Amino acid sequence: MFMAFVIGRCLRCGRKVYKDDDAYKCEHCGIYICEICYRKLRGICPLCKRELVEISFPPATPYLTY
Repeated sequence: MFMAFVIGRCLRCGRKVYKDDDAYKCEHCGIYICEICYRKLRGICPLCKRELVEISFPPATPYLTY
């Protein structure tokens, strides 16, 4: 069973941002931006005008079944 985890919503468009999506976060404000809005904003936070950073999670390890 596959479960997608929502980590937040894009501040600009309101789209759900999932753990496996290419998404960006402002480390100063703590807001999330989806990939499409990131390109439209040219990588700049709409609130504080700082650079957005890409969110990266370590790959999930599958459960071992014996």
